[in-house]
This record gives sequence, structure tokens and C-alpha cells, in this order.
Amino acid sequence: MASDPTGGIIATIFGTAAKGLDYFGSAAKIRRDSPELIKHNVANYIAMEAAKDHVERLRQGLIEEQLKPDGRKEPYIYGLELVDLNQKADALQKEMNVSKSVQHALEVLQQSKSEPTEEQIDPDWSFKWKDYASHVSSDEMRMLWGKILAGELERPGRFSFNTLHVMSRLGKNDAEIFLNLASLATWETERAFLITEDNIFYEYGVPYLTQLELEDLGLLLSAGSVRRFKDGYWFHIGGGQAIVIKNKGDKTPEVHTKLFTQAGRELLNLVQADANLDYFQKIGACVANKLKCEFIIAKHIQIEGTRLRWSRDTEIRIAPQ
Repeated sequence: MASDPTGGIIATIFGTAAKGLDYFGSAAKIRRDSPELIKHNVANYIAMEAAKDHVERLRQGLIEEQLKPDGRKEPYIYGLELVDLNQKADALQKEMNVSKSVQHALEVLQQSKSEPTEEQIDPDWSFKWKDYASHVSSDEMRMLWGKILAGELERPGRFSFNTLHVMSRLGKNDAEIFLNLASLATWETERAFLITEDNIFYEYGVPYLTQLELEDLGLLLSAGSVRRFKDGYWFHIGGGQAIVIKNKGDKTPEVHTKLFTQAGRELLNLVQADANLDYFQKIGACVANKLKCEFIIAKHIQIEGTRLRWSRDTEIRIAPQ
């Protein structure tokens, strides 16, 4: 049997796939050429599917029934050839995973309204991204890896190597838990955190054991902290909204929090979950009553320097009882 039972199909496909990933230069160049790139990537994926089907049929052909002296029939496998085909099938699946993630990245870049950069991403980062993305088969996770690639292309250095490593440890269920966590998160320029007052977030899908899992995955810091807010202090929540603290007493309001890690903060920007307003209203009532302050959920916000403006008609204002 020939050394390559696929007749060179695999080598051709891998060469095409490698060219597709190496094409990435800058976000600006990709956006200019995105229709051509998307067309190329779709054609490449279809070709890989056909090649994988071809390999599967070859694998099945390497299993025959062999008649034993006692009359029993047992399967006989051409061992080395089957091992070779299994390796090629695995390699093809990895390339298909990468191709799908690349497709999602191209679509994100094509629809993005941000100003594209001419700066290129680090080749080592690109290599590491491809390695991690090659092991992801669910479309939901491929989409997340595609968003990471698109984000890095738009702003090289946006996602650290550590964030790639943390992301590679997340399964589909972990990603769903983190998406829920993102709906409960608050953040400032340099940090992101959960308000843990009275452990209200336990009721919203983040019980103690889930916290431990998120800490082990490298998304949350294990130690808690205390945040103190000056009068009029504000911070972001999901959906383009904000929380504003208005001091009504003599003491500076302070709340117990749990901080996200750097990787957690970077992934928060990736998922962009809408805020769970039911949760924030419960948190608001708790904080307002305990700290004698006004807790405002501001919608339709506009940021002017360090000042925040919002629509008074749509705000949710929670006063101490």
C-alpha cells in the first residue's frame, strides 16, 4: 500500500489551510479583503470535509473479516495503515476546527465598526492561538475562539498568552457559567469585580462550589476585597449601563467584592453580556439599606471625560428604607 493512502489529498489540504492562516497580516488588510478571505475559507472547509469523508471510507476499507480455523469470523485490521489514517483524520479535524474559528473571526472583523489597525499580531501568539483552537469542536466554543482572534487582530496585545491558556481550559459548560457570571459583573478601567454583599449572587448561578471552580480555572481571585466609593462614584455593568453611588450619610459607602483576574477581565470584554437587572436591583436594595446611600442603575449613558450623563426617564433609583 502507498505511504499516503489518500493519494496526496491531505497534503494539499494542509498546504491550503496553512496559507489561509498565514495570510493574517493586520485587521485593516483583512477587512479590505474579507469577502475574498471568507470565500476562500468556506471553500477550504468544504474541501477538508470531503477529505475527511475520504479518509473515513479508506479506514473502513482497512477492516476485513477473517475466517478462523474454528469457523469464527473476526475483524482483521491493517495496523500501520490504519494508524496512519487515524493520525491524518485527527489532523484534518484539527484543521477544520481552526478553519471554523477563523471563519467566525473574519465575520466579526467584517461587521466591526472600530477603526482597523495596520499593526500585525505576534507570530508566536498566532501559533499558540491555532494550537488551542484546533482542539475545539463545538460551534459555540469555536465562535469564542474566533472572537478572540478578531479582537487580537483589531488591537494586538489585547489578549495575553495567559488568557489563551485559561480559555483553553474552559469547556462548553464552563463557558456558559462564565457568560452568566459576566451578567453579574461590574467593572472600572483597571479592574472588574462581583459585589458579594450578603452573598446574593449565590441565588444567580454562582454558589460557593462554582466560585471555587472559577478560581481554579483562573477567572476569579480567591481573596475577597472591599471597595470604597466616594459620592457620585460610578462603574460599568453589562449592556452599556452603569451603577452610580450617591452618599446619603456621613460614612463613605463600602461593599465587599470579589475581583476578576486579568484573564477574567479580558474575557469579560469578549463576551459582552447584558446585565442581570433583577440581580442588580436586589444588590441595590441591600447596599442602599446597609450603607444608607442611593443606588442608581443608569441607562442610555454618555461618558464625557470622567463625568457620566444618563437618561433620568429610564433610570432605576433605589433609596434606603
